[in-house]
Formats: sequence, C-alpha cells, structure tokens
Amino acid sequence: MESLAVSVLNRVREKGRAYFDEAENLRDIEQLANDPANIETLLPGLNFEDNGLKQPCAVLAIILKIAKKHPKPGTRILEAAIKNDAAPLNYLCELIYKVNK
Repeated sequence: MESLAVSVLNRVREKGRAYFDEAENLRDIEQLANDPANIETLLPGLNFEDNGLKQPCAVLAIILKIAKKHPKPGTRILEAAIKNDAAPLNYLCELIYKVNK
C-alpha cells in the first residue's frame, strides 16, 4: 500500500494544479502537513515535466505548506536536498526563502 504522500504525488502528476479543486485533496494536504518527513517524499515532484498543468508548482505549494508548519526541520530537509541535487535549485531556494521570511 502506498503512502499518502506518494498517492498525493501521483495525483498531482496526473492533474497538476487542478488537484487543489477537490475538497478531499485539501484534507490530504492538511494531513501531510503534520509530518515534515513528507517533504522528502514530495521532493521528486519538483522534477516533474510541466505539460501545461503546472505540476511542479503544485508540488512546490504543498511542500511550502508543510515546511511553513515545521520551519526548522523543513529548512534542514530542503538544504539537504540542495546538497544532494534532489530537485531544481531555483525551487529549493525559493522554498527556503519563503519558509524563513
């Protein structure tokens, strides 16, 4: 059985920003926001190809929600992602900036 974070990532890949149009999905995001470790699972979504549905932007928004709720561990995870080249640098820097402003 896949984790909620993986399920959300798969649905965002399919629907892009339209993922946010369904109330059930918003509840899933609220649940994900309870654990900063979900950021690591979602990071690969920043590498999704944008086919017009804004998939990377949707993932960025979800990660930002989680990281803002847990700024210290969120920032550590994002900084580690920079060191590991886990996602595009511009997205990671934007997230770190927004979490800490």
